[in-house]
Amino acid sequence: MCGYDPKHQFANFIFIEPKYKEVKAELLKSRDKIATLEKDIENLGNNNLEMIKYVSETIDTIADSALKGIGEKLKLSTDERLSLYIHNDVSQFTIVGRYSPNKKYDRRNRATFCDEQGCIGNAWDKGVCFEPSLPKDKTIRNGLFKKKYNVPIKVSKTLKMPSKFYYCKRIDDSSDSQCGGIAIFVFESTKAGLYRQNELESILEENNVEKDLLRFI
Repeated sequence: MCGYDPKHQFANFIFIEPKYKEVKAELLKSRDKIATLEKDIENLGNNNLEMIKYVSETIDTIADSALKGIGEKLKLSTDERLSLYIHNDVSQFTIVGRYSPNKKYDRRNRATFCDEQGCIGNAWDKGVCFEPSLPKDKTIRNGLFKKKYNVPIKVSKTLKMPSKFYYCKRIDDSSDSQCGGIAIFVFESTKAGLYRQNELESILEENNVEKDLLRFI
């Protein structure tokens, strides 16, 4: 046969074929190891997600309990609600606690809030935001939120509690002056003109609200 070399064929059979099979076998083993590692990584990721979810839910439960304790001390009515927001590293607030004796207002409808919007954004910037008498008309109220607090109409329309009274206070880390703000405490009510600012602040101070929150945070 033209080009056929028995010596070359024999050398290929003796030396190359076994090596090829060896390399192929090692490659298959490597693929199995990679598949196993990928599965381990996937399981680890799932476990981490479960752990993160568990920790998050635990924090929320503790925060809700802390706010409930504060609400009971303040003798909150069914027209009132307390909320606690923690600031994260992406210019947002995350709600971690909420309490109202009214179950309709006790729910969490949004998970995150932009830190440049609303009364909580204003309080984050200035320390305190006091809005004692918002309009009864929802359309007018939403327009005011947009004009004064940079809240888009489509966002304010999603608010479930028709609050007309807001007191928002930035909670600062008293142990670290470099840290600055760490959270926002919100007291709100569907009743306008509920308190004067100094009156409410005196009540909150008498009941050690900020100290209680700092112990939790």
